[in-house]
Amino acid sequence: MATENRPFRWRRWSVVAAAAILCILGWILIFKPCCFKIGVFNYGTCKAVDTLEFKMRDGYFKLPYRCNQLIFDPSKNQEPEAAREELRRKCFRQIKTCPCGPGFELWEYPSVEGIDVGAPPVQGPKVGGIGVDIFPNIVIANDPEESSDDVPSPKDTTDEKIWPHYPLPVCPANTEVKIAIVDSGVDPPAGSAWNVLTSANWDGYWNPKTCAGCSANTHGVRCIAGALGDDPDDEHGHGTSVNGVAFGASRPNFPHSFPMKFVNVRTTEGDTKTGDLFDALCGLYIALGQQPDIINISWGFEYFIESGDPVSVGLAQNFTNAFSDFLNLAAEAGVFVVAGVGNGGQPLTDSWRFYPASVVSSFPGAITVGALNVDGSDLATFSNYNPAGATTSYMDVAIRGEALYVPQILNARSSTGFAVKSGTSFAAPLVVRLAALMRSVHPGMPPGAMKQILLNLATTQTGVPSGKVYKGIDLLNAANQICSEPPAGPPVVF
Repeated sequence: MATENRPFRWRRWSVVAAAAILCILGWILIFKPCCFKIGVFNYGTCKAVDTLEFKMRDGYFKLPYRCNQLIFDPSKNQEPEAAREELRRKCFRQIKTCPCGPGFELWEYPSVEGIDVGAPPVQGPKVGGIGVDIFPNIVIANDPEESSDDVPSPKDTTDEKIWPHYPLPVCPANTEVKIAIVDSGVDPPAGSAWNVLTSANWDGYWNPKTCAGCSANTHGVRCIAGALGDDPDDEHGHGTSVNGVAFGASRPNFPHSFPMKFVNVRTTEGDTKTGDLFDALCGLYIALGQQPDIINISWGFEYFIESGDPVSVGLAQNFTNAFSDFLNLAAEAGVFVVAGVGNGGQPLTDSWRFYPASVVSSFPGAITVGALNVDGSDLATFSNYNPAGATTSYMDVAIRGEALYVPQILNARSSTGFAVKSGTSFAAPLVVRLAALMRSVHPGMPPGAMKQILLNLATTQTGVPSGKVYKGIDLLNAANQICSEPPAGPPVVF
């Protein structure tokens, strides 16, 4: 029997091995499996923050975003499963789904190696259109310019400008009002701040939560953000301070007493003020599901639209669509939305925007708020504003937002449970409190009427130096005018 010689056998196996290698390489080139894209030993999650850059006349505008995350809005896509499959083919994996609203999905690329997710509206994974359904996960900070200092207890304070003894006016406010605060959570402070809160019947508790609504039979209702079921304890203090202003535990404020409930939706992580667009959008829909009367938004991000740049314009449309969808649902539910205009000291224009306030301002049942200085004589220098001569108003009203005494969680900055803070973050809840008083005096008042009355209570002024135009509200005078209206019959336009 003839036997196969060894050289021939070696050559045959070499041909087989080469053919197998070529097949594997061809399969990789055609199908591009994720394990070869990202590397089998490089499956770590990117935690870094990168920036999108858009050219401006005097430099570049930089927008921070999570470097390997995309937000998918299935409600904006006629074939959502096809879009998901496209994301999977590009090696993204779904890591979160917002439990409420349109069901935003957060998709993450396991590594920043090998793919650019910097401009998804044009270049990123999409199925049809130019990407109105997929956009990057923008990083959001709660009032980065705010100041916070330790201050004495109100019992130790004699300065009437800081802790004035207002006369308690008679007010026919008797209907309970529910306020949702989408922020860093809530953690009622100890010390003298706690005494102020409890003496006015603030309370908080923890119950199971659903999108359909939280149990709400006390003044302080705790709900969640991100994932239903997590306790929204405030590790930074921003949300607690905002809640304290809306409740009336800040100075200045007005002393009118009326029943309130609070839904606190946490959208930030750890002890920082930084969150992202995905959690913020989820938080808004979770808050809306709790059926509040008013929603407070004391956060946002700046954005510059470069005309002619398809990425810049496309992203602006993404952001506008996302917040407009929420505001439309809020209007249908009769919910009044209040948003701060931000602390960049920038003129708000059609090109330079602060989201979501720049969208909120265009809705008749929602209002945007800037900050006045300590004595109310002018806009605070940090407040964004409407420039003189602008055809569109992105800041509806302004109210005291500089150097407020507010409740603060106990930490190295606050040994008393109070702190001095500045920002449109704290101007917004003062307007929320006025709106709540209005809804208590006139139950069922539609959001459009509430906005119009607040605009009527404000007086048009020009900033110093000129170039800033605003409608300023005197807090105590506005509260007294609201209380002077009888609760029965149609509301009177002030």
